[in-house]
Amino acid sequence: MSVTTKAMPERMWSGEGGTRAITFRVEWLAYVLLALIALALRLAELDQLPLGGVEAREALAAWRALTPNPGAPVYAAQSQIIFLAQTVGFALFGASEFSARLLTALAGGALVLTPLLFRGWLGAGRAFALALLLAASPVLLVASRESDGLVWAALFAAGALWGALRWNRLRLAGEEAPLRAALAASCAAALVFLTGSPGLVLALMLALALTGALLWERMDQQSDESADDPTLPRALEAVLALPRGSFVLTALAVVLAGGTSFLLYPAGLSAVGNTFAGLGLLLTPVEAPPTVFHALVVAFFYEPHLWVLAAVAAIMALRSRPTLIDRLFLLLALLGAAAGIIFDGAPGSAALWLTLPLAGLASHLLADSFAEDSDGMYLPAPGWSRGVVAIGLIGALAVFTLAAQEMARALIGSADGAISSVTLPSDAIVLLFVSTMFIVIGFFLFASLWGARTTWQGVVIGAAMFFGVTSLGSGWSLSVSRAAQAAQVWDAAATSGDSLLLRATLLDLSEREARGFTGLPIHALAESDGLVAWVLRDFPQTTFIREAQDAVQQGVIIAPAALTPELGAQYVGQDFLMQRFWTSSALRLVDFPAFWTQANAGSSAAVGFEERIVLWLRQDIYDGADAALDGAAPDGGGVG
Repeated sequence: MSVTTKAMPERMWSGEGGTRAITFRVEWLAYVLLALIALALRLAELDQLPLGGVEAREALAAWRALTPNPGAPVYAAQSQIIFLAQTVGFALFGASEFSARLLTALAGGALVLTPLLFRGWLGAGRAFALALLLAASPVLLVASRESDGLVWAALFAAGALWGALRWNRLRLAGEEAPLRAALAASCAAALVFLTGSPGLVLALMLALALTGALLWERMDQQSDESADDPTLPRALEAVLALPRGSFVLTALAVVLAGGTSFLLYPAGLSAVGNTFAGLGLLLTPVEAPPTVFHALVVAFFYEPHLWVLAAVAAIMALRSRPTLIDRLFLLLALLGAAAGIIFDGAPGSAALWLTLPLAGLASHLLADSFAEDSDGMYLPAPGWSRGVVAIGLIGALAVFTLAAQEMARALIGSADGAISSVTLPSDAIVLLFVSTMFIVIGFFLFASLWGARTTWQGVVIGAAMFFGVTSLGSGWSLSVSRAAQAAQVWDAAATSGDSLLLRATLLDLSEREARGFTGLPIHALAESDGLVAWVLRDFPQTTFIREAQDAVQQGVIIAPAALTPELGAQYVGQDFLMQRFWTSSALRLVDFPAFWTQANAGSSAAVGFEERIVLWLRQDIYDGADAALDGAAPDGGGVG
């Protein structure tokens, strides 16, 4: 299958003197608008969602390295690139949810535009189609907003591949290209050593897929007597022509500079070792994900339309002679599926292993849907015919979806979980039937007028637009509006907004007791690298204890809600919900349609457990006694 799309239109304008021409392409305006939309989706309300457990640990590693505190333990980050990004963010804007995620969100926006780098290889239409699919990907959106190292890994992979391709093209033209070779070496080294274990898996996948695609291309050429393009020998020649000495030195410099934060934090090199050790955690995670084959399930759950488009594109490509780039994307998708099965404990963001190559395959089909066709039976297909089909399909799918959601809400109301006990709404059944018949009859009607190919093109465009927007809405819901809801496939835990309330309460208390300084003595019965520790990041006099007896008669104590300690004085406590945990095993069959279409898990959403803590204040501190934190506790009393 070949893409025959025309280049996007351009406008030419010349100044009065006529000596200089300024070329304006509508294509570039489209990319600018796409970039603005992608950034807006990633930066909007970025600080409203508290950091989760893994995010909090990574942010603490960066914050404690930037502001050393003898009383707080220091440990290596799991992803050195996230450590660097958060260190820079904290240095510029202070420690907050926004600064912890800012640079990774920008990297996610940049990743949307990376198809523009490969415009010469993909073609203008396919490159823009791929950028659209990436911009509408809920998996990429959520990963970008959660400060995930795999976003950087994908960006480095694109940079390494582009640098290598540009270097090889210039080499064949007889030009020197040391900067391109250095870029390829730098990005490859960062991908392997600095992005964490999921990034290392992506690097292995890319290396295997690229080798397999070249071998596959070579096998097809050997079976074709007329083939005179020795792809594999030329690839091997390019590898042998690499300036291996400077390549290795550049890679070592990147690892050394990135691992040690440009020699400012030598202990950061241990994070490079964690990259390889973390592969074992992907196989046997400490915390079980909400589903088996988690990355695979996440990729299908949030973007099923991408699987369908990619499958159709792959079949059409295999029926003819697939291009090298199609072979690469197809092998990457197969390897991503295998990695999702092997690394069962991978986080939800590991769905990018599949989302990226599936989008690459689907972009071929989407770009081909804009190719001109004049095979109509009675009338030549006009340029706007595909748009009419797409709009009609979007309207029918909207009606179908609304009716399906109404039926899903009826199913979730089943008390015993049996479908037979549910009365389905008759109006929803009628709408489902009418919208389905409209789609079927409309297809044959348009096909008889403009031809089957044009009609299928409109169907692809309409389906991609409808499901792209709806899936993007699910990504926004997952990362913003329903972020505190634990009943999600993405992660087993959801951080509550109470963590921000706890921090605000402590800041108010320090304003009153410590006269605006954060030197408030706090004893916390909690992990020193968890969510509570992140909340207490600005309180240097925090002491992390292992037993409640270590906090007897202290002024401010934080302890799990399940524990009622005997602290030897009268205390007042306030309860805070920190995290909710959920597992998909609690989901009933009748709940699944509403869960998939509306993120409504029904009664199963209440199944699981919560992590709550209590902030205890000694009674005299609560009453506001002068210098209460410096004096002894009053006699008598217990926990109140």
